[in-house]
Amino acid sequence: MSWFNLLKVNIDFAKLPKGTEGAYYNQNKGIEIDEKNIYEYLKSKNQTTDEEIIDYLVRVINHEAAHAAHDKTDDEFGRRFKSQKEYIAYALENIADPIHLRLVNFVNHPDVYNTARGKKIKQILQEAADQNIVPPEEYVKFHMRIKGLSKVK
Repeated sequence: MSWFNLLKVNIDFAKLPKGTEGAYYNQNKGIEIDEKNIYEYLKSKNQTTDEEIIDYLVRVINHEAAHAAHDKTDDEFGRRFKSQKEYIAYALENIADPIHLRLVNFVNHPDVYNTARGKKIKQILQEAADQNIVPPEEYVKFHMRIKGLSKVK
């Protein structure tokens, strides 16, 4: 089954602004991926094996596809804050990753890191890293629930 049959959205390679690896456009229902920006990002992190490039490319496509799926299922998508849209996309981009690692990516997104929610999550992530009693994922899940930032159990 292809992405188009599932989400009815085209995925194309295109030149995007520097630093932008992927984009979802709900007006034309399309996803664009800039493989050169992806490679430049990975090169800056010394992660340029074929496997690392493919894994990251899939992650970017999954992230943008999560935006498309959110758009298809949420009538309020266009009125949501950018940080709300990113929260869902990062939560779904690779569910095999522990939630605390997905949240690290989320709070570093330009539309998130200066928001109140982003700052609260960043504080929880820092506390999780500073303690060594509870595994970080459990610490983050517990404190996100306590602070009303998540209902994940």
